[in-house]
Amino acid sequence: MAIFIATLTFGITSEAKQIRIYRFDLDIAAGAKGDTARFSRALNNAPSLYYTFIDPLISDDSLSPCDKLATFADLKNIKFFYDDVSEKFADISDLRLKMTVISDKMEATLKIPMPDIITFITPYNQSIILLDNTTIAVGLNHYLGADYPPYNYYPSYIKNFKTPEKLPYNIAEAVIRSFFPYYEKEGNLGEHMAYEGAIAVALKAIMPDYDALTAYNFSNDQMNWLLAHERDAQSKLHPLLRSNDPATIRDVTGIVPFCNAVGPQSPGGIGKWLGHKAVETYLKRNGIDIYTFLTNKFYQQWLQKYSDL
Repeated sequence: MAIFIATLTFGITSEAKQIRIYRFDLDIAAGAKGDTARFSRALNNAPSLYYTFIDPLISDDSLSPCDKLATFADLKNIKFFYDDVSEKFADISDLRLKMTVISDKMEATLKIPMPDIITFITPYNQSIILLDNTTIAVGLNHYLGADYPPYNYYPSYIKNFKTPEKLPYNIAEAVIRSFFPYYEKEGNLGEHMAYEGAIAVALKAIMPDYDALTAYNFSNDQMNWLLAHERDAQSKLHPLLRSNDPATIRDVTGIVPFCNAVGPQSPGGIGKWLGHKAVETYLKRNGIDIYTFLTNKFYQQWLQKYSDL
């Protein structure tokens, strides 16, 4: 019954190809706890993760691949998360169903194939690693919930979105960016805002049950502030649109607590949100889709031909 309800919710048909999600994290944890045959299984099922991430990390070339996996599995900052990840993600059927829908929409809307997914525990802050065009690695230890005590050292604007609900958004956005990377022409703030806005439009187009707060890491209060102060924010950013200053671009479009250029009450990422609205309006007025916009890199000519945001 649970599977039937989820199928109705996400619109998956019986003919849909289920996304492959390999639980590398579970095999590594089992190997660390004595079932060493699981290291061979992990190596066979995730060679791209091993050769791209673990082999360079464990630099002792005298070790065999399975011995390197055992060394990785015994790292303190890997072992720390075994039980919590296993408990939080004991059932990933919902994630698999959602990623299957996203995959179908991604191919139909953006002509992008969804890579296979490997889940693991990472010792680094980067939670998503695109290993190649066919495989993506996801650090589940970064999605254990905003109330997870070890996250307390993170600022709230980051900690509040280290949740399972954020995971499919991050996976989808990473894949979109890999197929439509930013190509600088003038490299100014307006160009960056248009690109970030286009990525946001693409993400919205493929996400089932899309939630803007989750997509942007906004609280309800921040979204309400944005809706009430949109014109004021635009007027403050307008003189900066031709700026190539990296600090200004990071302040307006990056993952930051607030935008200095607008004011301390503004949420971080306000430039991406404003870019999203501007690109969405442009697409409607000109009768084109987001695939055409990104493929033709229209963001490169934004200030010259399209809009001043």
